[in-house]
Amino acid sequence: MRIVFMGTPDFAAVSLKRLVEDGHEICGVFTQPDKPRNRNKVTFSPVKEYALSQGLTVYQPTKLRDGTALELVKSLAPELIVVVAYGRILPKDILDVPPLGCVNVHASLLPKYRGSAPINWAMLNGDTETGVSIMYMAEELDAGDVILTAKTPIDPEEDLPSLWDRLAKVGAEALAEALPLLAAGTAPRTPQDSTQATFAPMLSRELDTIKPKEGFKSNLILHFLIPALIVIAVTIGTYVIMGSAKTLEAFVLAVTYQAIVLLIQKAFNIREMIQVATEGIKSVVSAMLILSMAYCINAISQTLGTSNYVISVTESWMTPVTLLALAFAVCAFMAFFTGTSWGVYAIMIPIVMPLAFNMTGGEATNLVYATIAAVMGGGCFGDHCSPLSDTTILSSLGAGSDHLAHTKTQLPYALTVAVITCIGYTIIGLCLK
Repeated sequence: MRIVFMGTPDFAAVSLKRLVEDGHEICGVFTQPDKPRNRNKVTFSPVKEYALSQGLTVYQPTKLRDGTALELVKSLAPELIVVVAYGRILPKDILDVPPLGCVNVHASLLPKYRGSAPINWAMLNGDTETGVSIMYMAEELDAGDVILTAKTPIDPEEDLPSLWDRLAKVGAEALAEALPLLAAGTAPRTPQDSTQATFAPMLSRELDTIKPKEGFKSNLILHFLIPALIVIAVTIGTYVIMGSAKTLEAFVLAVTYQAIVLLIQKAFNIREMIQVATEGIKSVVSAMLILSMAYCINAISQTLGTSNYVISVTESWMTPVTLLALAFAVCAFMAFFTGTSWGVYAIMIPIVMPLAFNMTGGEATNLVYATIAAVMGGGCFGDHCSPLSDTTILSSLGAGSDHLAHTKTQLPYALTVAVITCIGYTIIGLCLK
């Protein structure tokens, strides 16, 4: 069969090798463009390395939707396109080129774990079984009709690299089984039940050492729920016993204590300890930037009387409790549906702090601290909970995500909105003058 193969990692190279060994005519191999690795030295993808070793023609288009890739595929005239972990979404016009269609080797039992990291998620969720699906490709990601599946158990002591390698071989075997059915026109088409679909977005590379027993629940409880409950308990207990005067100090001490405990837990692994400390410093720097911006806007508001005007307009219903409730609700809504937390902090803290300061006569009282806490509490609904977010709680707690890189994607938008807010306060204040 005349085939165009599209893939990039070693997982895909195993399937390409099987196609070559089975005598199929590989008229072209598409893979991701070369990227610098290891001290900026450019290295080829495993698929490219194998393709070149077999004398196959390799194509590495940077775009698939400008018409160039379409014309290239048409010129190759494949009967079938086989896609295995290519890392790019094929547009419909390319999907329509081969007469036998386009098939994908996906490392899960669809419709479970659609997306780019199905193996990672199967292990992190403690699944006892996984497999590979051979499916017809459709415009929607991993939603095409299934031709066949191959199941395999997950050993409790198996790590990600070993399961990755084993599924690559299972996928190559399943692909070899499906191709004769496609050639004969007898390949089944079993529609996926979209109501049962789950998704597996990309996670951190740190997951390659995680085993199933170290998955979602243990990371969530150990690194998030227990420390959060301790901090909440200490803060509430201090408020009840000693009043509001010592509440902030108790909160800070509880958070500091939990940070120290986490660092001690990581101390058995120097690399992880350094990573945690570094990421913590990055987060503190980001928080300082946000608070500095908030104080600047507050100074503008106090000077021009902008927040005074806002309070006077809303004084019939705006109370400290209302302000806190609104701050929490708006931030929770924004965070959940945009998938951001740092972004919400950077946007909302500079907006609500001037109002809190105005209610307290310009003094940094507990209302100001409570307002910041309300914004941060609402922001917790973002990032790791949002159905629209590319990140998950696992990438931050179970996999040591790069918080700085994450913050960089949000702060430009957040700072832009904050600057617009600052200009808005200034314009309103000048108009009132």
